[in-house]
Amino acid sequence: MSGRDAAAVDSDDEPAPTTYPTKLIGRVLQETFESPTTRISPDALALVTEYLRVYTREAIWRASQEKQKRETVAGSLATGLLEVDDLERITGPLTLDFS
Repeated sequence: MSGRDAAAVDSDDEPAPTTYPTKLIGRVLQETFESPTTRISPDALALVTEYLRVYTREAIWRASQEKQKRETVAGSLATGLLEVDDLERITGPLTLDFS
């Protein structure tokens, strides 16, 4: 096994966090600005990108926990997949927590 393969298998290393491309986030923000001359600094763009990453991970985690809890009470078989309804159930509390 090569050094590269051994590094990939090592469970002590935390996986690198996945994130959204900053160019994509910048483009989405630019489309929502009222004035076409509005600019965003690279530091602010990096901060917004990180905020979206954290928000998304938290939403997925909360939705999966809520689904797991609901299925345990209902006694149904879990599919392991989140659906739109699962995310809709947690959007209110999640938005309040992040505001």
